[in-house]
Amino acid sequence: MDTIIGLGNAGCQIADKFAKYPQYNVYKIDVGLKNTKRTFGLKEQKSVEEYESKLPSMRTFFKNVNGEILFVVGGGGKISSASLAILKSLRKTRINILYVKPTVSLLNETQQQLERMAFGVFQNYAR
Repeated sequence: MDTIIGLGNAGCQIADKFAKYPQYNVYKIDVGLKNTKRTFGLKEQKSVEEYESKLPSMRTFFKNVNGEILFVVGGGGKISSASLAILKSLRKTRINILYVKPTVSLLNETQQQLERMAFGVFQNYAR
């Protein structure tokens, strides 16, 4: 795996652990990040649907990404709903997904619904 892409707080924290090794190119996507060569800041959205529908094009951000990718995402946050739109920009690469399943009993009802949705989407994506 050459490239690690972290989405959301959990995904970015895990991606940061890989950043200390020179063989990995680490990219991070989250709300509030400053846009740099390897970080992409998203605006906070009001709804899950807006994270996907208002996602700007990521083709320029990923222009140097090739080879095998590890896409890291947690399941309890709204930002995880942008996953498929982001993965669409990477469809010419081999993608492995590391899904971080939160402790469901600690989530509120909305977060539990988001987790079930994200988990289901990734199950279908893997098929």
